Amino acid sequence: MAWREIRTQEDIENFLKETGGMHDSAVVSANYISGVHCDEKKAMYFPYDGGSLLLTVDSQWVDRIEMLFTGVQHHSIARCRDIWEGILEFREDLYGKNRRDRLIVWSDSNYFDADYTRKFSLNETYTSFVIAERLKWRFAKEADELDCLDDDYERYT
Repeated sequence: MAWREIRTQEDIENFLKETGGMHDSAVVSANYISGVHCDEKKAMYFPYDGGSLLLTVDSQWVDRIEMLFTGVQHHSIARCRDIWEGILEFREDLYGKNRRDRLIVWSDSNYFDADYTRKFSLNETYTSFVIAERLKWRFAKEADELDCLDDDYERYT
C-alpha cells in the first residue's frame, strides 16, 4: 500500500514538497465517518478516538491527492475554493493550557486560527480545515487491491 504517514515535521515537509504545497488545488470530496453505531438493542456507542475523514483534492500541478485523517476532533468543509497557500502543521495548544495533546491541523488557507472554530456567520468567507490525531496520504493513482487490508480505509470501500 502506498500510504505515507505524517508523524514528524520532516514528513510534513515531504508532503508539501511532493504535493507542491497543494497550490492551485481544490477539495473535490470529503467523506466523514463518525464511527457512532447502535447495537442490536439500539444502544448507541460513540468511538473514543473520534471519526475518520477521507479528503480528496485535485491539483493542477500533481495527481489527485487522498488524505485520510483518523481521530478527527473537528472539521469544517467550506464552499469550493481554490487552495493557494494551505497549511499542514502539528499543534499542541488546541485543548487549552492544561493539555498538550499533539494534533495535526490541515487547512486550505494559511490563516487558520483556532478561535475560528468557535465563531460562525454566513456573512464571512470561511476556510476548510481538519483537526485530527493522525494523517496518512497518497496520490489516488497509488490505490490498489490491498486497500481492503487497511482498517482505516476499508470503511470507505
